[in-house]
Amino acid sequence: MIILTSIGIFGDMNIILASVKNKSLRTPCHIFIASNAFCDMLPQIGLYIPVFLTLSGINYMELQICWFIEVIPYCGMNAAVIFTLSTGVDRLYSVLMPMNYNSAQKSYYLLIMLLLPCLYAILWATLTYIAMKGQPHNQVVCGVTTLIVSSLSQYNFYATIGISLLVLVVYGATWVIAKKLGSKMIGQLLKPLTIIMIVVTLTYPMSYILLAIINVVVPADRVVTFRMTTFLLVCLGYAANFFVLFTFSKDYKTAFRQQLSWMIKSWSNNIQVMPTVFEHSRNSRRTTEPKSIGSTARVLTRVQSTRSSAI
Repeated sequence: MIILTSIGIFGDMNIILASVKNKSLRTPCHIFIASNAFCDMLPQIGLYIPVFLTLSGINYMELQICWFIEVIPYCGMNAAVIFTLSTGVDRLYSVLMPMNYNSAQKSYYLLIMLLLPCLYAILWATLTYIAMKGQPHNQVVCGVTTLIVSSLSQYNFYATIGISLLVLVVYGATWVIAKKLGSKMIGQLLKPLTIIMIVVTLTYPMSYILLAIINVVVPADRVVTFRMTTFLLVCLGYAANFFVLFTFSKDYKTAFRQQLSWMIKSWSNNIQVMPTVFEHSRNSRRTTEPKSIGSTARVLTRVQSTRSSAI
């Protein structure tokens, strides 16, 4: 799981860097993709925490402590779900009304579309905080989804399923309209985004369903082990974004290749510099050692001569 999480974080960082360095990847849709990648990184970072706790032998902690540890990753997870929907709505808008889309005020449009995921994340953070205050000392297995206590699990499940179905409807409508209009978008961003959407809508709800089943069926002393297996499914979904964009998007593939070649070149230069530094230190030692020996010999000679003259 740590390997998958690290791969996912590396891929999301490359997605963000591609939008930062390339002007062609700064359209509203690309900004939503980069924002989604940033939000995806937060729960992936949060996934390191249960692994660390399990390896440390700390299987349980108080809910209030876990809440403060995992609240930022939890906000990122919720915001990422809405960003997936926002990206689909953006593609539907651009296909359905291309003239209005191109002439729209991008600043106001971006503000609204970026604000909605943040509000949704804040809503669930507030709800989980209120629920946590009712049982702050409850012993829990800390993880990103631990913040969804039993009183909220049903509502969170319905919200997740509802948003996932809405995302499927939006992308399905976009494909139908794009095919009827013969839009070039199908060969550009729509295909990789649809694949990412399918992966996200399959992995996250499925992991949530499996987690609910595990909490009911599995004995309490084995819940920790089985919960880790559900995280693997989530990690697969997070790690897929980079590879999907690299495979199906020409613009992202070009940007990723440039970034990876720069990284490889910088790493190789650092590797080449290390032997040079070691060799320089060795040579400096070789040159200083004879001088130090000679100076020591001269000091001894002076001391002996001083003694002899004194005698």
